Amino acid sequence: MRAPVLDDDSAQAFGGRHSVLKLDTVEGYLNAFTSALRPKFNLVYIDAFAGSGSFKFGGSPALGFMAARPATVHDGSARRALAVSPPFDQLHFIDIDETNAEHLRSISAGRRGAHVHCEDANIAVRRICEQTDWGGRRGVIFLDPFDTAVAWDTLGVIAKTKSLDVWYLAPLAGIYRNAPHDHGDLTPEKKRTVTRILGTPDWEPEFYKMPTQRTFFDGDLHKSPRRVLDTDGIQNFMKRRLETVFPYVEKPRTLYGGSSGASPMFSLFFAMSNPSSAARRVALPIAQHLLKPKAGQFRR
Repeated sequence: MRAPVLDDDSAQAFGGRHSVLKLDTVEGYLNAFTSALRPKFNLVYIDAFAGSGSFKFGGSPALGFMAARPATVHDGSARRALAVSPPFDQLHFIDIDETNAEHLRSISAGRRGAHVHCEDANIAVRRICEQTDWGGRRGVIFLDPFDTAVAWDTLGVIAKTKSLDVWYLAPLAGIYRNAPHDHGDLTPEKKRTVTRILGTPDWEPEFYKMPTQRTFFDGDLHKSPRRVLDTDGIQNFMKRRLETVFPYVEKPRTLYGGSSGASPMFSLFFAMSNPSSAARRVALPIAQHLLKPKAGQFRR
């Protein structure tokens, strides 16, 4: 794990220990990726939700005799990608917020091949993927969206490159939150949100079934379907959906957070758009090693 960096005005306030874990995982892959492929290919990195380049969490105000405790500040994905060695030939940092984009321009100033795009990530990713000549190029894309911001169609465009390895922080809690336990509470807006993430309306009959047994707690049988998938079931459904687009999808790492630190919040997926067995032999051992929980590593 990287040590926290000094505080700065650009650091965004969000996240927790799970944020550090996901970034350590992706950074580990980026370094291994460029080391393995640098002699053979022109290397591209795309950061679809790059933020400002740093973030902070924790800390507490002064309380009685206790002094205030400052938040810890950490390097974000953009700073980490810029520090990868051997380096990427091209780096695309995307953020819709102009203030964040200005910070990204500052930290990447003077770096050859670095580009900052201030626009909707789905639009920018599609354009970069479609306008890049992927012959002789390989790359990694990091999708770390705010809540449910990644559209399913964007994943399809990424897969068509046949050259990008994908790290996708899928919004497990976002799906769970928008798929209430009782089908009667599933509003049209919530239904559209889940369909947008998963790319199909077919999730609904898999998520919801009519109860078949009466229990002491239920009393009369419910007259509307109930959600039968827990977070593990939702995660498995997400993996099957990704497998309809990408040639290979690794079993994800569940990241925990929330106020208790024990709530399943995200699924960190690794997927490959390159169908070749040679690419798989290089990438999968690295990704599998990084996704596997280590002894003594925090769970959440």
